[in-house]
Amino acid sequence: MVLPQKKETSKKLGNKPRIVEFKQGNAVFHEKDKAEELYIIKEGQIRLFRPKGKGFVEIAVLRKGEVIGEMAFFEEDQARRSCSASALVNTKVIEISFESFGKAIKNLNPWFKTIIFTLADRLRDSNDLVKSLENNSLSYSTTNSNNNKFFSYSDLVKLLNYFLIVFQGHGKKVEEGFKIERQTLKYHLLDVFNFPEAKLDEFIIIMESMNCLQILEDEKKNPNILVLKNLNFFKNALQFIDQQRRLDEKKRINIPPRSESFMEKIIEQLDGIQADTKGFSEVNLTKIIEGFKERKLPIGKEDFLIIVSQGLAEEVILDQGDEAHSKVNIVKVRELFPLIRFINTIEKINEEKADKA
Repeated sequence: MVLPQKKETSKKLGNKPRIVEFKQGNAVFHEKDKAEELYIIKEGQIRLFRPKGKGFVEIAVLRKGEVIGEMAFFEEDQARRSCSASALVNTKVIEISFESFGKAIKNLNPWFKTIIFTLADRLRDSNDLVKSLENNSLSYSTTNSNNNKFFSYSDLVKLLNYFLIVFQGHGKKVEEGFKIERQTLKYHLLDVFNFPEAKLDEFIIIMESMNCLQILEDEKKNPNILVLKNLNFFKNALQFIDQQRRLDEKKRINIPPRSESFMEKIIEQLDGIQADTKGFSEVNLTKIIEGFKERKLPIGKEDFLIIVSQGLAEEVILDQGDEAHSKVNIVKVRELFPLIRFINTIEKINEEKADKA
């Protein structure tokens, strides 16, 4: 297929938005072009497509008021166009440089920035799925496994963010936190934010199990009153997961369930003990391991070494009585423990859902 030629435009004047015209058939950009700007359609129509063999795969036709080319802004490592675009009719667009767009986003409220990046992640996941379906040589099982998880990191960021917005914006402030009717929460998450009901229901169960959400009976003795009890957890979890999902998988904090149990016992042993100026306290590992053995739990030194590998503790040392000790960053461990438990709970749900699929 012969692609339409890209229209030559005049040299850009700084980073200010400007009007650019495309005649019918002119290319706005080609797939894999270096991307430096996005466009808002002022007049006309632009089609998005992906070349394939001697033809092309039609993706969408965009019209006045719609935006194109924005996805490349969120692909910092690549900054390339994910498809091609051309004018179906004579078209005018407002061209906005990524530099200018980035400055505008930087000044937004943090919650709005989170929503924007979340929507971008959703669109990226959809694009990846389209690409995998187009490639007949790939089976479904070889696609990115993250797309097949019941709860993705993007889901969690959206849920935590939506809960904060809805409970604080539409709930009633009570001594325990914020109270809201289940139906009101569902209206906003299902109808306004278009979030899947099955994931919302599962998330409510998880939050109740973690004592972050309380379910009360209404006047008819139905469990329809929800109380968000731990506002700080939602804020901390939102920040933590949003940071983690932007990291390479190898750089994320990874504390498996057995090491999580070890963290819990460390916190119990050091309860009431003051940390040093760097946040560290010494822990007796031998006593903790003996406690696991008494309960016939297969948790040992190797599970603690995972905590060490994550930078939360120093290497193990033996005293004269051959008891194992280590200095643990107890301040950080206490801060991370509820977040680690939350992540591991989510992963367990994902595994259970995958087994039933």
